[in-house]
Amino acid sequence: MNKNDLADAVLNKIGGTKKAAEDAVETVFETIAHTLKSGDEVSVAGFGTFLAKKRAAREARNPR
Repeated sequence: MNKNDLADAVLNKIGGTKKAAEDAVETVFETIAHTLKSGDEVSVAGFGTFLAKKRAAREARNPR
């Protein structure tokens, strides 16, 4: 399922216009991303928790 599918599901559930449903889905994702960038976590009851973590760099090798 992608953003388009989510917008279709919102549209089928609440009605309105396709543009309004797409805007609603986009707003949710933008809000989650903005909150994570500010260092906070996002917890949605019954769905899950989003948390941004810093990881140490790791050594990689060049396949060439």
